[in-house]
Amino acid sequence: MNKALYHPRYWSSWLTILFTRCLCLLPLNALLVFGQWMGSITANSGLLKRRRHIAEVNVGLCFPELSPEQQQQLVTDIIVSTYLGMLETAYSWWASDEELSERTDFEGVELIEAAQAEGKGVLLIGSHFTTLDLAGRLLRLKVDVDSSYQKQKNPVFDYCILKYRLKRFTNMVEKKQMRRLIKLVKSGRAMWYATDQDFGRKNSVFVPFFGHQTATISTVGTLLKLTNAKPLYFSHYRVGKGKNTRYLIRITDPFEGKFNDDDVNNATVLNSVIEQAVRVAPEQYLWVHRRFKTRPNKSDAKLYSVTKRSK
Repeated sequence: MNKALYHPRYWSSWLTILFTRCLCLLPLNALLVFGQWMGSITANSGLLKRRRHIAEVNVGLCFPELSPEQQQQLVTDIIVSTYLGMLETAYSWWASDEELSERTDFEGVELIEAAQAEGKGVLLIGSHFTTLDLAGRLLRLKVDVDSSYQKQKNPVFDYCILKYRLKRFTNMVEKKQMRRLIKLVKSGRAMWYATDQDFGRKNSVFVPFFGHQTATISTVGTLLKLTNAKPLYFSHYRVGKGKNTRYLIRITDPFEGKFNDDDVNNATVLNSVIEQAVRVAPEQYLWVHRRFKTRPNKSDAKLYSVTKRSK
């Protein structure tokens, strides 16, 4: 580990990790009840003002059919789900396979194995739900997969996340390492690849997402063409609350015959599938991310008034 991570400016990050580790000594039932309680307090305390603002803008754009009161309740539920997701991420680092397996239901995992049995690699397209890291750990209980990742700005968190992911995934590939990703998929590996964040105008096309023209990366079609991989969709949900919480890991094949050489078509297909998955449990999607940050026209007004230190 880089000794620079011990610098005093990172002590608060290490204390956060230590505090979270102590929390994860609790049984999962107690941890989830605590997370629900703390998430509810945090959601209405003003501590996450920036993130709440981003979620409010996103919910207003994507769920105009809801009343103002329903939108505010959904935003609160999103903050609670995000808080739970942070605790579940940490729990996934230290929990045993047995603890996790007994709470998890799996659907469609055999689709990955079937594609590999035909000699194909698999591009396992995912989305940023609050159960993201936990879901990767749960899927790994059933099938050997690799994962792409986006480097974190906080080097302490980046170190810890990568360290614990490497304990579960055979290969971790930073998203800018496209040659390595292509090589692994061409060799027959299954690669988890999330596409649903705003990476700016470069390498993106604008296609509908919840009825709004949204910057969407256009690399999936190219990856499939270069690797001849089988595209599958990976969704994951938290089912129930508190001590009754279970997790659903679902692999589906909604892309058959839909991808071609047209980047706009491919991005449209992707966003349609992701939108359908989000509508199943909208409060569990990562709406605290500025999904609509990059506007179709540079002259368009910014949607998020609070931008400093936000992603």
